Amino acid sequence: MTERRRPRRRQPRDVPAGEAAFSTRLVQARKRAGMKRADLANALARDRSLISHLERGHTGKMADILRSVAQQLGVSADYLLGLTDAPVNSVAEMRELHEALRALLDESSGRIDRLTDSIDRLIERLDR
Repeated sequence: MTERRRPRRRQPRDVPAGEAAFSTRLVQARKRAGMKRADLANALARDRSLISHLERGHTGKMADILRSVAQQLGVSADYLLGLTDAPVNSVAEMRELHEALRALLDESSGRIDRLTDSIDRLIERLDR
C-alpha cells in the first residue's frame, strides 16, 4: 500500500509594511465609502477576487489599479500606500489656502505698511 501525501499548505507570506498599509487602508476606505468588495469591483470593471486579493496584501504591479481605486474612493494614493494619514490629497487644499492668503495680503498690504511705519516711529521715539 502506498502512502498518500497530504497537499502542501501554503505558508502565509510576510506582507511588507507598504503593502500591509495599502491593504488595511483599502479595506477602511472601501468601508468608509459604504461599498462591498463586489461594489468596488463593479465600479472598477474588475473581478471581485482582485479586490479580495489586494485586501489580503497581494498587490503586485498595479499602478493603474491603484490610480483607479484612489479616484473611485475619493482618497489619495498616498493614503492607500501609507505615505500619509490624511485620506484626502491636501495639495489642492494647500493651494487654495495659499491663494486666499495671497489675496488677503494684497488687500491689506497698505494697512500692513502703515502699521509697520507706525511701529518704526514708536521704536525711534523710545530709543531717544
